[in-house]
Amino acid sequence: MKVAITGHSKGIGQAISAWMTDHGHVVQGFSRSNGYDIGLDSTLDRILQESANVDIFINNAYVDMQQTKLLYMFHEAWLNKQKTIVNIGSCRTQRLDHTHFQRPTYPRYYVASKASLDYGCKELWNYSAWPRVMLIKPCGTATPRAANYPVPDLVTPSDMADLICSAIFETRCRVQELNFDINSSHVN
Repeated sequence: MKVAITGHSKGIGQAISAWMTDHGHVVQGFSRSNGYDIGLDSTLDRILQESANVDIFINNAYVDMQQTKLLYMFHEAWLNKQKTIVNIGSCRTQRLDHTHFQRPTYPRYYVASKASLDYGCKELWNYSAWPRVMLIKPCGTATPRAANYPVPDLVTPSDMADLICSAIFETRCRVQELNFDINSSHVN
């Protein structure tokens, strides 16, 4: 299959790209490292155009509300086509304890942006059967961004990619939403 992914050069996105490649899929990546600044609306248009022939779009890179914009752009372009849009959200939208605001490097609008993505997915599930829309909310993962926060028991990016990709290719049922949490008694 042909797969496009934003944020393919670091963290979970890099691990998903590696998993897909290792399993014989053709991966097209979009990130700042190869000239795609997801923060620019013109870049979103380029990503949509250059992903016209892929089967799966993985909406991974976080930049404010840009993930939600990409979700709606791809859904409109792919309406009634047997394609899949996988949105990488956050378990933070399940647990609003606000301790993350105490961290000086925490992106201010992160939870609001991810909650917007949650809502967009839920709205589009009821709109049409195709494209298939998935929402996956990883738990704390040992990515470069997580290096700023002293959280124990982080999942490795490759383990998270294995869980995500297994859900994408699940054939026994239609996965709409998966929420992950760290498997420990420590929740921060």
